Amino acid sequence: MKKEFKRIKGLSKRIIGRKKYKKVKKVKNYGERTEGLKYLVSSHLKLKLLELEDKLKGVESSLKIDAKKEIIPSKIKIFESTFEKKDYDQIIKLIDEIEGEIKNVRVLKKEKERR
Repeated sequence: MKKEFKRIKGLSKRIIGRKKYKKVKKVKNYGERTEGLKYLVSSHLKLKLLELEDKLKGVESSLKIDAKKEIIPSKIKIFESTFEKKDYDQIIKLIDEIEGEIKNVRVLKKEKERR
C-alpha cells in the first residue's frame, strides 16, 4: 500500500497545488490518501483536456490535431487503471504537441491575413 502511495505521490506533487496536497496529507489511512491523490491527478488531466478543447474552438482543426485529441480520453482511462508514470508522460506529450500545432495554425493564419 505504501509503495503505491509513494509512486502516486511522486506524480501528484508535480500537478497538484500545495493546498490540495496538504488536505490529502491530513488523511491518516494510506488507502484513502492514495485514492484521493489518484482522483486529483486524473481530474487534473481531464481539466487539461477540456482547456485544450476550448483552445481548439477558435482554430481550424486539421486531421492530425483531431486524431491526437481523440486519443487523449482513452489514454486518460488507461492512466486511471495503471497510474504509471510513462502513461502520464504520454498524455502530457500529446497535449503539448497539440498546443504546438494550435500555435502553428494561429501563426499561419495571421501571416495569411497580412498578405
